[in-house]
Order: sequence, then structure tokens, then C-alpha cells
Amino acid sequence: MGTISVLANLSLDGVMQGPGRADEDTRGGFRHDGWGIGYADEVIAKYVGGMDPAAAMLFGHRSYDDMLGHRTSVTDPNPFTEALVNAPQYVSSRRPGTDLAYLSLHAAGLVDECVLLIHPAVFGSGTRLFGAGERTDLALQETITTTTGVLIARYLTS
Repeated sequence: MGTISVLANLSLDGVMQGPGRADEDTRGGFRHDGWGIGYADEVIAKYVGGMDPAAAMLFGHRSYDDMLGHRTSVTDPNPFTEALVNAPQYVSSRRPGTDLAYLSLHAAGLVDECVLLIHPAVFGSGTRLFGAGERTDLALQETITTTTGVLIARYLTS
């Protein structure tokens, strides 16, 4: 069985909602959509572009739809699009009436590693990567600081 890794953009207070563009995710009145735009640099591009090209990607339905829209509209070559086009992709979804907690793979103990791109911003509200749940100890494996102050931190779950 393969490794399940989570790659997430986070603020310092753990918010992962809407980093990609201004209209990405305004659920719950979140008004900071697009907060990650100014932080992209060559360090992030190299790290994400250098991830295992044979690795499959697992998306939630909303994220998959968003990524599909991105990769079918961006024509300039870049490591993000190349990774999205070349990797096998799987989508998890829920049937009507099913209520799943966010990041339920983590709650079930199925996530092997977390790659967190921690941005130097605090929002005070928004959807967080880790909500209420059991304690999880993580083992730091690698850190990289980008030119824009983003900390790339790779952790193994225990």
C-alpha cells in the first residue's frame, strides 16, 4: 500500500480555507479568499514540482473541481500544472445525507505524512486543517524556508 500524504497551505493559526483565489471559498462568511497568492515563489514551485511524479493525488470533490478548472485554463508551462496532468488522481466524495468530518482520513489514522506550507498570516476565522479530535504527535522530517516567509514543514504521523 502507498503512502498517504497531505499537502496543505495554512495560515499561522491553522486556516486552510480559500488560499488560491479571491472567489475560492466564502463559506461561513470567510472574507480572506486568495490569501496565498502573494506568497508563491521559486522555492515552493521547485518543492511541489519535485514531488514524486508517480504518486497519485487524492482530492475532495470541491478541490478536484477547482484543480480541474485550473489545469484546463492555464496554458503557460509550470510545475503545478505538470504535476496535476501527469499524476493519477482519485476523488473522494460523499453521497447525499452523509456527514463526514473534514480530513476524515486523518481521524481514521490513514494519513502517513503532512506537508504543511505555513504562511506568515493570521485570520482568526475560517476552516482549519485540524479541528477537534484526538491528539496526534507528528515527527518533523524536513523544513524549508521560502523567500516570502512561508515555512515548508514535512511531518510523519505517529
